[in-house]
Amino acid sequence: SLQKAQPEQQGVKLYLQYLTKHIETEWNQQKEGDITHMQMARIYNNAVSTLRHHLPMLSHCLYKADGDVALVQLVHTQVEVYVIPLLSQYIRDSQLHTISHHAQEIYPKLEEKLIGGLQDDDDDDAGFGTLVGTMSQVNGALEEAALLLQHAESYTRFIQHTISEINKARKLKWQQEKEALQVERERQEWATGKVVSAKVEEFKELEILPAHCQLQEVVAEVGGYYSGIERSLLLASMQRAVHAANDSEAVYPYSPLGMKSHSSSCGTRALKTSLVETCLYAARHGMQRAFATGHTGTAAACANFGSDILASVLVQVMTGRAQELGVAALKPGEGLLLAGS
Repeated sequence: SLQKAQPEQQGVKLYLQYLTKHIETEWNQQKEGDITHMQMARIYNNAVSTLRHHLPMLSHCLYKADGDVALVQLVHTQVEVYVIPLLSQYIRDSQLHTISHHAQEIYPKLEEKLIGGLQDDDDDDAGFGTLVGTMSQVNGALEEAALLLQHAESYTRFIQHTISEINKARKLKWQQEKEALQVERERQEWATGKVVSAKVEEFKELEILPAHCQLQEVVAEVGGYYSGIERSLLLASMQRAVHAANDSEAVYPYSPLGMKSHSSSCGTRALKTSLVETCLYAARHGMQRAFATGHTGTAAACANFGSDILASVLVQVMTGRAQELGVAALKPGEGLLLAGS
């Protein structure tokens, strides 16, 4: 058994040496004009192609020497070697840390301005356009960050699925060997008339890669910056929507809901405003982009931020506008008799 394992181990060693040279040759090829997410996507695709091409042979012929395990570890290590510097360079070039820091500083100022009520001529965005960027610039930057997260998450899920399939195949081979040993034991007992004891080790799944790797940590860092910027962008979009509503609805702040009815009940006199629709559209756009990343941490953070903003800030804004434009005229001394008169 030991003599048989030694040639297999040597075969795995030689095979991995060949693959290392092949990866260094193929993965280093870069095309001019490629931006960061395209370079990363090409590396991820090369990793997937390498595993799909070589893993079946190693898993079938050299699994006793852990050839399949060594292949996954080699490919993932090479992915980290190539991708992590690209991610770090992207964080520096796009100044994600600085922009996210500014976005976090601006957020409470925007929230205070919105809840406090904007004046008709108040279009101050608390420095969002200066420190973070214009709406189009920030949206473009978030689209690129979302692509990076999406590619990384797709690769991570593929590698986790591959590890799961390796363990399933190993368990199947262990069950087959166990059944073969059982048949052999029964044959020997029938031939000799003696009880033959055979010990079979329990199957244990291999931890091929650590639960948290360096690539996941860097991706989580990008996701943290992304969710913080997305949070402030939603509030800035709401601020712009409120300011636009103040301009367009200066004369008629609310319009009839348009419900058809022959009665003069309260429902037929219901009013509507486009402000809520605009804010919900901005929230939906941000949430869809966050969910498209596939990164659970980023998507959960953005979903929580969006729901908190809609449930607290938007509700308070609409309550304040309703009180100012509708309820104020019905207060005693402003159209109604004083109580008890």
